[in-house]
Amino acid sequence: MTRFEPALTYGIVFSHLVIREHGTGKLSFINCFNTFNIKKFPFRTPPFYVTALLTNLKGKIDELNVTARIELSQIGHVLSSIPGQMKFHPESRPLSEHDIFEIPFPVKPFNIAEPGIYNVVILLNNEELGRRSLIFREVSAKDEH
Repeated sequence: MTRFEPALTYGIVFSHLVIREHGTGKLSFINCFNTFNIKKFPFRTPPFYVTALLTNLKGKIDELNVTARIELSQIGHVLSSIPGQMKFHPESRPLSEHDIFEIPFPVKPFNIAEPGIYNVVILLNNEELGRRSLIFREVSAKDEH
């Protein structure tokens, strides 16, 4: 494996569904969101997706281990961790720093004890690439209108 500079998180997208088109490999994000508005805590999340967009990978790479973690922001307690692995064909071309890889992580339901700001952290080979806040906000019925 060629040495490369640490990859940068180009973006992190939250959605209820991700569909990858057969043939083109294009992604469709269904019901993108930034915040969960919740009437009652504790709350069990529905399944959703965290999609990381990675760039700045260079050279000939065999495989990469990528993880999405959801943490309680104040103390770093991990509520959910979703590992992933990217494998590259031995005959594939070397990567350019301009290539962008979209990696959807299916998040299984997990419990949120209280409203607050949580962090979604993306790791590449156990090195943090970036993070984004995911807010769980308590709302009343009057707030929904």
